[in-house]
Amino acid sequence: MRTARFLVTLFACLVVALGAVSAASAGSTKLLTKAEYQQLQLAQKRIRSLESSDARSFEKANAVCTRMHDVSPLITAVRDGCLDLIRLGGDDSKLNARATHCGIDPPSEAAILTCLVPAVESYYSDAEAFYRAESYVDRLATRRGFDRSCVAVIGDSADNIAAEGRLAGDLRAAVQALKNQNSQALETLSNQLQADIKAIKPGPSSLSLCPHA
Repeated sequence: MRTARFLVTLFACLVVALGAVSAASAGSTKLLTKAEYQQLQLAQKRIRSLESSDARSFEKANAVCTRMHDVSPLITAVRDGCLDLIRLGGDDSKLNARATHCGIDPPSEAAILTCLVPAVESYYSDAEAFYRAESYVDRLATRRGFDRSCVAVIGDSADNIAAEGRLAGDLRAAVQALKNQNSQALETLSNQLQADIKAIKPGPSSLSLCPHA
């Protein structure tokens, strides 16, 4: 049962590793409009407020996303990515609850692994959605002509997006390994997941990196 316990502990670290959400917008090429810039400022202010108080409050974190106005295609994409990240964060408590349920009088480690499948499937689905959302934001911002430092403020860095893609892929593999009762594969994937999480670093947040009206 060591493998099952290690997986639960590892997945529980995802919310902390991913950290706070970045928020931004779009409009004319290489220049944030006044409305877009204001949306970004407000989102960052709300994020800082969460970090200094109850950063784990789902309702407060969700409000950071839902209060963003769809002033342009890019900010709509960022808002969607923000919501995807909040959903991904919610998977932590779901997995813990599932693990507790699975651990009540388990007949075997195999039974625990099978029981964990739905929760890890949910984690994979949300991680994949977040990766796709961040990738889309990156494409939109790049098409706008912003340089990489600004794109990282608007969405995420290229390295982080790559790590988020690997994370989603490894979670998908973990689902299959759980279904196949493949403990050896799970041990290998646990190390890969740790590496994926560690590779996700805090990015730049200064709006001075993005020209604006």
